[in-house]
Amino acid sequence: SYAFAGVVRQDFEMIGSESKDSYLAVRGEFYDDEHGATLLGVVPTTSGTGALTELEIWSVTATLGWQPLASLLLRSEVRYDMANHKVYESGDSANQVTLGFDATYLF
Repeated sequence: SYAFAGVVRQDFEMIGSESKDSYLAVRGEFYDDEHGATLLGVVPTTSGTGALTELEIWSVTATLGWQPLASLLLRSEVRYDMANHKVYESGDSANQVTLGFDATYLF
């Protein structure tokens, strides 16, 4: 099994702002569980019979962050996951999209 990931982030100013209070980050990830050593039995299979012995997972995530106040960070995120087997949606799909939003109070 092996994995790798990479992140690119660009800070920028929102319109009307005088400082770089926002950012866009893009992250890519890959995980290869060649022998089923870590994910075997964790992910569902499409048929329910037989063991899933090899799984490759790729993902791409884009995050938009905005800090309107020194103590407040708002983020939205979209993530796309792909696999070489149908392991998402209870074994019905080989990909999925996830949306996330958060607000963080900094102190």
